[in-house]
Amino acid sequence: SVSLLSVSGNKGGPVNITCDNTPESQTAHHGGSVTISCKYPRAEESYIRHFCREDENFHCTNLISTYTSNYTKKGRFSLTDNKQQGVYTVTISTLTLEDAGRYQCTMERSNSRSCLTQIHLQVLNWDDITPMAKTYHTGDSVNMDCHYPDTHENNEKFLCKGKNPFNCEELIHTIENERHVDKGRFVIRDNRRLKRFFVYIKNVSTADSGTYWCGSDRTWQHDKYIKIDLSVAQRHIIPKRSVIPASKTMSESSMTGEDKTANPPNIGMIAGVVVCLALLLILVIVLRLCRHRLPRTQVCCAAWGSSEDRTNVNHNTEV
Repeated sequence: SVSLLSVSGNKGGPVNITCDNTPESQTAHHGGSVTISCKYPRAEESYIRHFCREDENFHCTNLISTYTSNYTKKGRFSLTDNKQQGVYTVTISTLTLEDAGRYQCTMERSNSRSCLTQIHLQVLNWDDITPMAKTYHTGDSVNMDCHYPDTHENNEKFLCKGKNPFNCEELIHTIENERHVDKGRFVIRDNRRLKRFFVYIKNVSTADSGTYWCGSDRTWQHDKYIKIDLSVAQRHIIPKRSVIPASKTMSESSMTGEDKTANPPNIGMIAGVVVCLALLLILVIVLRLCRHRLPRTQVCCAAWGSSEDRTNVNHNTEV
């Protein structure tokens, strides 16, 4: 089939680009790679195959070509030709944001080039990817659920930490199915039946906060990863209230530099009051005893005086 594309030229008029196949759109990420497939008729395998980039004037600048070789490499571009299937693939590595644009797979036929397929390439920034946010506290265990496409079932699964997958420290990986793999505080387990692998992080701290990437493909193609933003907050422990003994409080007050004589118990004053009260009590008792004994003493004295008078009288009578 032949596809006719109409685009605007510099003067606003349409510019027609005729390609054998319908145009394609591909998305990749900054720092990653992208692989573009270019189909051609098997009967034309003897022609030279090119891969070029369109500029703003719709001129296509050649980037890499092949004639008879099955594999060609030129800088960040590599071309692999499969003549039996009638397809050649071009891989662009270490993508930059400037690599976004329109490309063409072309074939040179009788000293003229014809377009096989036009490709619209979009290069995304890793910071623009919406992450899966997780929030925990220090001491918690974190569970990360990472899914992957069916074609990655037998691939290595891994978790790394970093701003983007190309500046990322690998923490743990596995090639096993339905088996726990431990590495320090990290545990990983792949479940190929569910097309998911799970990562556990034990006893997390604030240092574990950051961006994590679940991966199942080292080329980091579009939609073949999970971005996770982990936030670990300090756990605040409220101390239990307890009754502090008075002796301990006085001791701590003296240790903190407080005046230990600011409100001391006045032992001398208390002793003086007690002594005064005791003396007063003794005085009251003595006075009461004296009041009880005083009448008897007067009677006795009066009786004694009468007896004496009688004795004197008797004595005078005898004389």
